[in-house]
Parts: sequence; C-alpha cells; structure tokens
Amino acid sequence: MKKIHKIFIGAALALLAIVLFGIYQLGPMFNLYLFPPSPQKYAEIALAQMELGINSDSQEWKDFQKEALTQVKNSKSYEDNYDILAEAAKVAGGKHSFFVAADEIDNKVKDSDLPKIEKQGDYLILTVPEVGAGDNEGITQYANQLNDALQKQDYKGVVVDLRDNFGGDMGPMISGLSSLIPDGDLITFEMAKSSDSVVKLAEGKVMGGGSPVTLSHPGKVKPVPVAILMNEETASSAEITILAFKGLDKVRTFGKPTAAYTSVNSTFDQYDKALLAITMGYLIDREGTKYENVPLQPDVETEDALNEALEWMKDQ
Repeated sequence: MKKIHKIFIGAALALLAIVLFGIYQLGPMFNLYLFPPSPQKYAEIALAQMELGINSDSQEWKDFQKEALTQVKNSKSYEDNYDILAEAAKVAGGKHSFFVAADEIDNKVKDSDLPKIEKQGDYLILTVPEVGAGDNEGITQYANQLNDALQKQDYKGVVVDLRDNFGGDMGPMISGLSSLIPDGDLITFEMAKSSDSVVKLAEGKVMGGGSPVTLSHPGKVKPVPVAILMNEETASSAEITILAFKGLDKVRTFGKPTAAYTSVNSTFDQYDKALLAITMGYLIDREGTKYENVPLQPDVETEDALNEALEWMKDQ
C-alpha cells in the first residue's frame, strides 16, 4: 500500500509539474501568470500575440518584430514598452489594431452613453452610440433601451442612426435592434490564422461576436421600413451592425461612406491591464460580399440623411 501511495503522489506531482509548465509557457497568451513578467518578457508576450495578426506573415512584420525585441532589451518598466508595442500592433494587424494603457480604458456605460429614443410623426428614430464591452449591467441597459422602444410597435418605420458611432461592442448594438433582424447567420469572420466563424442571432442574443446580452422582452416586431444613417465616423462594430441588415427587405442606407474599419478584432488583456486589439480577419456579409477595411457605401449619398430617410419611408 505504501508503494502504491508513493506512486500516486509521484504521479500527482508529475501532473502538477506539467500543468505549471503549461501555464508558464502558454498561460501569458491568455493572461495567466505564475509570477509577474519582466518588462522584456511582457513585450515578448504582446509581440507573440501579434503573431495572430493579418499582416504577421509579411516581411515588414518580421523585420519590425526583430527590431522591437532589440529595443525593449533596455526597458525598465512595462510603460517603457508602450510606444513600440502600439506601433507594432499597427504593423502586425493594420489600422484597426491598437495597444492602449489601462488608464486610457473606460468601458463604464454612463447615462450619456445610452441610446436616444425619439418619435417624429409616425417614425421612430433610434440614435445608436458607440459602447464598450466589460460593463455587463450597462450594456444590458443599452440593448434593452433600444428593444423596449421597438417592442411598443407604435410606428410605421424606424430610423437607425449610426452616425458618429465609432464602434466598441457589437453585441448590445445588434441585440438591441434584433427585433428588426431575422434570426440566423449574420456575418462570417474570415480569419487569417484560424478557422472561419459565423456570427449568429437567436432570440435576441448575438453568438460568435461581441458580448451576449439578455433582453427583457425578446421577439420580432411587425415588418416596417428601416433607414440606416451613416457617415465618415461610423466604424468597426457600427459597420458590422449595418452589415447585419445587409440584404434585408425594406432596408436602405443614407449618408456618407463609413470609416473603413470593416475587419475582425480580438483583444488580449495584458498583465498590467493594458489592452491589445489585433485584427485577425475580415468580414463576409450574408450575400457573400467580403470587406477588407473598406468603407461601406450608402444607398443614398447625401448631406441630409435624416430628412431623405424620412421621405423615403413615407413612400414605402
């Protein structure tokens, strides 16, 4: 029995050693650490995460990564690495990628960040602002504020105003508008270094992209014309929200071409709570059109998007 006991303890210790070694080797990719990394290790981890970027097979990235590793050898703190890591993110992932310090991140949803609900005659006007991830209570309130207005069904058409919405979390944006969108496949993420994935909508929840949000009263509303307003400051998740409506009946877009951040970002929390967002793929809409950081074009290009949208809905 003693021999068996010793064998059991030995096996358990061996397994523990394997687990700890695995955390030491791979854990930092998922923000798991056995002990604080040195400034040099911190930079190495972030640069390794950037290997998932859409441009990471390029010679430009390989040369830049080598230079970055040389530069960080003299870093005395994590902060000493920030500038070179911010530049590296753009090289590895393109313009949609970024690296930001923890004190530059504020995802708390304030009252001023919530959607604005208005009625103009028979038409409901929803102003859909940018919103960050991480505040579960805030994004739930955000999505329900849109959905509750739509569930009243006291309108003949809906204006979805995404002008000046620079993105953030697509989950609450699309969930809040989900009563206007059929359940099923919305967008395909075509990934550079991994398998493609499909973003789906079911019962008010977005799955496969953004934060999942639970609506108080999910359900589709009666079909009405939907006008979407867009401009040069409509970007990222706001552009994905537009694509969620692409190809649907009685949907028309008005305004100006968007900001051209039509790509897929994944985020990595760093040891000191800094954030790396790296572009890992592109977008394909339900009609099969691919978008690679190109602007979305409005159906009607105009300086007077709201009034032209209202006029269009009157004729539907």
